[in-house]
Amino acid sequence: MVGYILEEAYAEPVTLARWIVFGLIGVFLLAMFLTSGLTLHFHVNKPLRRIIHATQKVADGQFQKVSVIGKDEIGQVTATFNSMVDSLEADQRQINRILSALRQSEELYRVITENSGSQILLVQKGQVIFANRRTLSALGYTAEELIGRPAMMHLHSDDHAKILRKVGADEAII
Repeated sequence: MVGYILEEAYAEPVTLARWIVFGLIGVFLLAMFLTSGLTLHFHVNKPLRRIIHATQKVADGQFQKVSVIGKDEIGQVTATFNSMVDSLEADQRQINRILSALRQSEELYRVITENSGSQILLVQKGQVIFANRRTLSALGYTAEELIGRPAMMHLHSDDHAKILRKVGADEAII
């Protein structure tokens, strides 16, 4: 007895096998895509967001470092960022020391000029910007009356040409 198999019956397991193979390939590709996406997220995007957040903090004046994870390119960028933060902190401390010394120097200069036995009058662009007590007393003005006025108006007219030659016309505005 000879058996007869229809082509559809023979093709059905082959088609099913194809669907299974294609399905497994699809699942494998999906798993690879998800794995790549998660790897990218946790090893690239998340560390970069931490660096960006810390950069914004530094821009706001808060020197915040980022923990270094790994020795890859992101780790190198993070280490370089932390080095920059250290440098900026040192620069900020230096600037604060300089500003403090400047304030002390300005205060000392103010005390010395204000209490000097000599008349001191500071002129900038032809306008009086400072006069100590001795000068105010000698000229008979208060600081409010003198500051901001043309300096040349307090000199004898015979001295105007001499002053103009010495300081130049731009500095001695009449």
